[in-house]
Amino acid sequence: SMAILMVSLVGTDTELGAYDDSDPVRSEVAESFNPHEYFGGLARSMFTMFSLFTLAELHVVGRALFESSPIIMLVIVPFILFTAFGVTSVITAIVVQNLIGKEIVLEQLRNKSKVNERLMMIRQLLAAIVRAVPDKQGEDEEEDQFLTPA
Repeated sequence: SMAILMVSLVGTDTELGAYDDSDPVRSEVAESFNPHEYFGGLARSMFTMFSLFTLAELHVVGRALFESSPIIMLVIVPFILFTAFGVTSVITAIVVQNLIGKEIVLEQLRNKSKVNERLMMIRQLLAAIVRAVPDKQGEDEEEDQFLTPA
């Protein structure tokens, strides 16, 4: 993958650290840059690429790579852009998904609360109807006589 490519392009390049003495625009970082330290093996290259993705060591590695071999930046810049936007999109999607899930739960709670309010209103209405109907104790016994078989 990307780490293997960087090991083969940068980590094994012995000429990468060599600079032309006639070039007056050399930074101390670029002169002291050791490609084997950052891209010498798969693990080192993966860690360096992660550091580049998080932009933690871009000023160290990026400057040295650009000054020594600008063509490498054609690999580094798309990698940084792709991973930065890709991970940002994934994090945004996770946050949005969690918010939508919580909104669904809140909506269910609201609906349950509305149902409970309606049930309470129905119970109160039923209690009011029961209180409003006059008590017919004597008539109930007469109706019971007609309802029971002889």
